[in-house]
Amino acid sequence: MANNQPFSSVPVIPSDTLNIPQTGIITSGTNTTGGTTTLTDAGNDFRNSVTNPNGYNISGGDVVYAGGAIDEILAVATANTLTMQTNTAAGAYDIYKGNVGGDTAYTLFVGTGGAGSTLKVRTANGEDVTLNNVPDSSFIPLQVIRVFATGTTCSNILALN
Repeated sequence: MANNQPFSSVPVIPSDTLNIPQTGIITSGTNTTGGTTTLTDAGNDFRNSVTNPNGYNISGGDVVYAGGAIDEILAVATANTLTMQTNTAAGAYDIYKGNVGGDTAYTLFVGTGGAGSTLKVRTANGEDVTLNNVPDSSFIPLQVIRVFATGTTCSNILALN
């Protein structure tokens, strides 16, 4: 494989406040307390003393994908409960390491765009840019840390690393 080719990806859920997370799901499960600012999963132990031996460590700033939305973890409240920034959907979830400082930037692949489509992004150096008329199946030749929900009509976006 060439050095300039991506080796991993993360699906993008546009957000006006959260950066695209690091690639690789660190844990998954089922949230039984949807609609609240807590995520509860009796089948997962979120404490660092338990998770470190398994190769992951959950902390504030990490993000949860649930119900087609992205949410930020504020803290590990108990062994089975995370305190979230906003209300998190019940059901299946995936947790990714956060990209709070925007240290990791990505090339984007836009699956669905088309005439009249827009893609609003924040570049690695902090510029907010809106791209217009992004075609289906497009690679975006910018290093991006965030895809904004407001100002983006494209969908099926992957962040490539």
